[in-house]
Amino acid sequence: MARRPVRRRQVRSTALTTLLLFASLAGCSTDDDRPAASSPAELTAAVQQDRLNATRRMLAIPLRNKGSTAVTIQEMQLVAPQFTVVPPAQRDDVLPPAARLDFPLSYGRPRCGAKPAGEPAVQIRLRGADGRRQDLRLKLAPPTDVLDRLRATECGQVALLSAVGVDYGPTVHLPGRPPAMAGSLVLRRRASTQPVTVVEIRGSVLFDLIPSVGRRESVATMPATAALVTIPVRMTVPRCDPHVLIEAKKIYSFSVGLRIGTGPVQFLQIPPPIIVENELRALIGACSSDR
Repeated sequence: MARRPVRRRQVRSTALTTLLLFASLAGCSTDDDRPAASSPAELTAAVQQDRLNATRRMLAIPLRNKGSTAVTIQEMQLVAPQFTVVPPAQRDDVLPPAARLDFPLSYGRPRCGAKPAGEPAVQIRLRGADGRRQDLRLKLAPPTDVLDRLRATECGQVALLSAVGVDYGPTVHLPGRPPAMAGSLVLRRRASTQPVTVVEIRGSVLFDLIPSVGRRESVATMPATAALVTIPVRMTVPRCDPHVLIEAKKIYSFSVGLRIGTGPVQFLQIPPPIIVENELRALIGACSSDR
C-alpha cells in the first residue's frame, strides 16, 4: 500500500504551531523570575541590639516601609566594614505600607587592626505587590555606633584570648544553704610574656562567682615567669526568686577583668563548660526545692 504524501501546507502549519508553543513557554515566568520593578520600594533601615540579641550574637535591623504597597522580604544580609560578611538570612515576611518590622540578623567575625573604612548597609531581596523582584542596598541610618562598640569589644576578646586562657577546674557541692559549690578558675599563659593581673571576677544575673580567698577585686597576679595561676572560687544562687529564675537571660555570662602588664583592664567572657553548667543547673534545682 503506497503512502500518501504529506502536503506542504500541513507541514508549514505544524511548524508554525510548534514555534508558537515554544514562544508561549518562553514567555512564562514565576514571580521570582520577573524583572525588577521600574519604581524601587521605599524602605529605610537602621541597626540596634538588645540584651537578648547580644546573648545570641545577633543584631536587630528595623525596616520601615514608607511606600504605599506591601512588600515581602525574602533575603537580608549585613554588609558592614566592621565584620566579615555572612550568607544572607532567608525570610518570607510581609512588610505592610507605613509599618515597621525588626529583623534579627547574624554578623560575621570582627575585622581587627586598623579601623576599616566604609559605611554599613543591609542588602535586601524583596518581592513587590506586583510579584516583581527587587534587590536593594540600604545604607543604615545613624546611629550605627553599636557596630563600632561590638567590634572593639570582640577584637579585645580576640587579643585577650591570644595572650591568656581561662579554664574551670573541678567543682564540688557545699553543704548548707543557700546552695553553693566550690570550684576554681585556672589562668594559663599563651602568647603574653608580661605579668597578668586578675582585677575582677564577675558572676551573672543569676549566679555569684566569688573568690574563696581575698576580695572580688585585685584577685590575683600571674608573674611574667609563671605559666599558670589557680584561683579558688565559690558559686552560689544569691536570689532564689521565681521571677529572677524565669526572666534571667544571661544566666551563664561570667567574665573576668584582666590587665596585661600595665595596659588597660579588659573583660574576658568565660562561659563554663557543659560539665560545670550542669552542676550550676543542679544549684538552681536545689534553690527551687527550698521554696
